[in-house]
Amino acid sequence: MDNIILSIINNQTLVDIIQELHPNWSKKIRPYEDLQSFLLSADNNQISNNILIFDIDEKSLTKDDLAKIKIPVICLTNNLNEDVNFYSLRGLRVEKILKPFKINIFFLKVKLCQSKNKFQEMSFVKISNYQLDTNKREIIRDKRKLKLTEREVDLLIFLKETKTPVIINEILTGVWKYSNMSETHTVETHVHRLRKKFFETFGEKNIIKNNAKGYYI
Repeated sequence: MDNIILSIINNQTLVDIIQELHPNWSKKIRPYEDLQSFLLSADNNQISNNILIFDIDEKSLTKDDLAKIKIPVICLTNNLNEDVNFYSLRGLRVEKILKPFKINIFFLKVKLCQSKNKFQEMSFVKISNYQLDTNKREIIRDKRKLKLTEREVDLLIFLKETKTPVIINEILTGVWKYSNMSETHTVETHVHRLRKKFFETFGEKNIIKNNAKGYYI
């Protein structure tokens, strides 16, 4: 996450926690009192390395607001059903983190958001011995193509970017929008289906591996 900037609106507590636990991030944080002050700043144009952190429990974020935001957005919320899964006019998806959250989960989500934005610009992403077309949601090898769901694409990119084994709870928070351990079957079911699809198309039995430390590619 080199050169990344976090523009954090109206959440001094999060700013303080990051600065205390990760002092090396102090120069990467831009605190703002409100959305309007951010929109008038230069940070709103730094699409390649800037992410906006917005607490929608403190103030609502409308589609009109999103139309003015030019960078990826991560919303913090207490409400699992809060409808922020829409797109800005520039096609940058809004991600969501359910509060309360652990700071390492927050950074995983930031990394995923940055990666998805970067990969969206690149279109093609290398996953193991495959080429993933994020626009068409297809994965390709040896002229064979496999259609994927949006969630399957997110899961593959998340596991690729984490590089080390990830436990189910971190996957639930990073790829899905919640961190309820009673939902472990959600990850297990998706992994099982992905493995089956890869085997049927490519003869690959274990595209997503797992050990005592978690899942990985």
